[in-house]
Amino acid sequence: VLSKMAKTKDTEQGNILIDFRQVAVIIAHQLFAKALTWAEDELCKEWQAKVPGASQQISLDMLKGVAIRISGSTGTTWEYMPSEKLAKDPKERLRQLFTLRKKWSKVDLLTYLKPLLGSNVDEFLANSTTTISDNRDGEAIYLLVNN
Repeated sequence: VLSKMAKTKDTEQGNILIDFRQVAVIIAHQLFAKALTWAEDELCKEWQAKVPGASQQISLDMLKGVAIRISGSTGTTWEYMPSEKLAKDPKERLRQLFTLRKKWSKVDLLTYLKPLLGSNVDEFLANSTTTISDNRDGEAIYLLVNN
């Protein structure tokens, strides 16, 4: 576990610098092992309390590839969706993602698809999805095309 958290090792002095982000991500996985879905405020409170290093703050951006944010009429929740648990086939992975959420931003889709598709992700999305414009900020929202 320590090797996953190590940023650099100073072998001359025997020091290891710990990567705060990696520690926070590992703790997030542990929290989701207790409950697969969390209310956002409860998750942030629990997560910050468990991450060592009071001077540093967790960021919800750290959850990319760990969990997905679902906004609904009752509030915002986070559902455990680690990349490594999803299908390796891009089409199947896309189907899995759209089962959880009907609309996706490109940034959120890239988190889960770019590791599989690399520079071909735009072509894949063009063939597998359709886009609509979000009235709030003009960002394109992706919808699954029924093949």
